[in-house]
Amino acid sequence: MTVLREMDEMYWQSGDSWPENAAKTIDYPEEPLFDMLDRAARNSGDLPYTVFMGKSQTFAEVKEHSDRIANFLVSKGIKEGDRVAIFLPNVPHFPPAFFGALKTGAKVVTCNPLYKVGELNYQLKDTEAQIVFVLDHPTFTPTAYEAIKGSDCLVITTDWPQFKKLDIKKVKKLLRRPIIIDGRNMFEPAKMRKAGINYISVGRS
Repeated sequence: MTVLREMDEMYWQSGDSWPENAAKTIDYPEEPLFDMLDRAARNSGDLPYTVFMGKSQTFAEVKEHSDRIANFLVSKGIKEGDRVAIFLPNVPHFPPAFFGALKTGAKVVTCNPLYKVGELNYQLKDTEAQIVFVLDHPTFTPTAYEAIKGSDCLVITTDWPQFKKLDIKKVKKLLRRPIIIDGRNMFEPAKMRKAGINYISVGRS
């Protein structure tokens, strides 16, 4: 016979299996999640936060990148309660985008990187996501192509070769508003404007 227990009982802490000197409760601070990143950057800024393919980002670098993303999103109209989607696998670009969106007061919509077109499109529409962070990849890029139908804009966060081959005319037709935010400065602004794209190149003078 299966016996169901209430989770409040915390049965795993009963008996001899739980160490006597181990706390049974934790007092979590009532603070925004991004405060943890900011505090880590102040206290351990030079330590690595992410290590990926031989390259690392420190806590201070991730905080700086997240601040820049937050400021940029706010400058483009993202406000408290808006939805910002992240369609990324486990890569170093995820934490800055995640914390940056949180710092605006937006709600982060994390999208399964294994989603097919229909699944991703449904999630973006269902959550009313206004911006999507996407990885340029042979699989992710085509999926995002179709899934951005009806989205407000496309955000490019990496500079892999696949995104340089974007069919700009196709993207323009798919987006609800023809906005492309380029975090890697991959395209020529004049050409994008000529194509009718509201092109925003981050950090380019």
